[in-house]
Amino acid sequence: MKQKLGLAAALVHRPRILLLDEPTTGVDPVTRQDFWRLIIRLVYRGSGAGVAALVSTPYMDEAARCTRVGFLQAGSLALEGTPSGLCERLEGRILEVRGHPLLQLRQMAEALPGVEGVQLFGDRLHIRVQEKQASAVVSSLEAQAAEEHVTLLQLRPSRPQLEDVFISLLER
Repeated sequence: MKQKLGLAAALVHRPRILLLDEPTTGVDPVTRQDFWRLIIRLVYRGSGAGVAALVSTPYMDEAARCTRVGFLQAGSLALEGTPSGLCERLEGRILEVRGHPLLQLRQMAEALPGVEGVQLFGDRLHIRVQEKQASAVVSSLEAQAAEEHVTLLQLRPSRPQLEDVFISLLER
C-alpha cells in the first residue's frame, strides 16, 4: 500500500518526468503487474502528452519492458542500449542445458575451455561461451556427459536474456 500511495502522490501533479526508484519492490505479483500497466499507459499516452519515466529496478523482466536500459557498475554507467540491442551482444554465446544431476553438469561445463560462465536458471543452466566456441563446448559437454553417465535432456543455443547480459558484466 505504501508503494501505491507513493505512486499516486507522484502523479497528483501530472508530472512530465517520473522518477521511480524500485517501485515494485515488496509488492505482490498482481500489484506489480498493475504498476507496470499504469507506467506503460502513462508513457505511451496518445497525442504525444506521455510522461517520461526513469525507473530503477533489480528485476530484469521489468527492465526488458523499457525502451532503454542502462547497467550501473560501481556507480558508473557500464552499458546502455535497447533491451534487444544489449542481448544481441551475446547472440550465439548462450547455451541452455537441462539434465541431471544438474550440479554435476554445472561443474563439468565450468571446467570446459571456451566457457566464460555458468548460471543456474531454475531447472536449467545457461552457459556463456566465448565467441565462436558454442559448437566446441556442445561437443565437449556431450562427450563428457556420456562418459560420466550424466543425463543430458537438452543442450541447445538459447536467446540471451537481460540476466545473461547483467551477469556477464559482473563477471568481467
